[in-house]
Amino acid sequence: MISDVPVALYLSGGLDSSSILATLNKLKANKVMTYSIDVGDDKRTTDAFYAKKIASHYGFENKSFHYDFNDNISSFLEIVSHLDEPLADPAALPTYFLSKEVAKTDTKVVLNGAGGDELLGGYHHYKFVRNIKYLKLFPSFISKCVTNNFDFSKLASLPMFKSTDNYLLSYGNKGLERFLDATYSKGLLNNYTPFISIFDAIERHNLIKPSYFSDFKMHNLSNLNNIKLKDPTYHLLDSEMKQFLVDDVLTMTDSLTMANSLEARQPFLDTKLVSFVYSLPIKMRYNKGILKNTIGKSLPGYITKRKKEGFFMPIDTIIMNNLSFFKNFLFNNNSGIFNEWYIEKLFRNFNYSRFYYARQIWTLFNFEVWHRFYIRELKNSEVLN
Repeated sequence: MISDVPVALYLSGGLDSSSILATLNKLKANKVMTYSIDVGDDKRTTDAFYAKKIASHYGFENKSFHYDFNDNISSFLEIVSHLDEPLADPAALPTYFLSKEVAKTDTKVVLNGAGGDELLGGYHHYKFVRNIKYLKLFPSFISKCVTNNFDFSKLASLPMFKSTDNYLLSYGNKGLERFLDATYSKGLLNNYTPFISIFDAIERHNLIKPSYFSDFKMHNLSNLNNIKLKDPTYHLLDSEMKQFLVDDVLTMTDSLTMANSLEARQPFLDTKLVSFVYSLPIKMRYNKGILKNTIGKSLPGYITKRKKEGFFMPIDTIIMNNLSFFKNFLFNNNSGIFNEWYIEKLFRNFNYSRFYYARQIWTLFNFEVWHRFYIRELKNSEVLN
């Protein structure tokens, strides 16, 4: 909070940013402005609603900006140019748009909740990997999952996966296939990667042309398969703190805020706090236990009991509403690195598991925009055409 210029908070109404808000309230810093983003009527995200509600609860002012992809498609090129490297995290859209709007105010420093999930085990896949051993005790139940008539919600309703149904259901039938793959596989790495990979090994092999395949390198996570501990959560958190947090979340946040002359600060990554949290038993960190039992006790139940949404962007809806644009873009004047027959398959199967295939189409779209801009050095007016 030490600053000679106005400080604001990016508020999602989730546990992390709301905890920062509660701390600001305790510090009597209620003049700090809070900003949120609204992506419309998609029922999968309620950030704007809860952000306004928790801000009002503590007496802070909150301003929400409405984001529409079709109104801001030209800014996508700006995002790619500022990131320097291909980074297909959909959260780049709201991060850049919100920063661009906030930069029009007198704010120069923005606080955000980045790092909370990696430090305190907040992601859904931690819960899956941690509890996969219990599912393996029910082979008859698992075998029924492979039938076409399996009701995904039944899996999501199991006590061990309570509150993660949105995550499971969003990926549809392909998500179920990934889940089964993770459950049957041996080794922590193989239990973990089905939940975080956009393309699995077979999909990557089919997607990338043979002449380019050897040029693509995967992050080295093989050490995870050597872990024999009963609770692997510590190693997953540590791996994501060092890789995903650094290479994705912080790279994206810092680049897109700085592009708008804003300084982003992450209270959860304060060095003293990180050192303290790392000294705790993993059971206190997992599922944000330590946060819920400290600051969380001062938060309203509608925040602490709220299902996790993340910085959600409805990319499946965006692609569905602009299907011809994305299809034409990926087939016309492309990099030549990917097999067109496989890209065609993605679009053909899109309605089968929309969010699953949307993530893959979105990743290819990001790469192709980056390739046109940085590698082929096309004019700005030509990149998105």
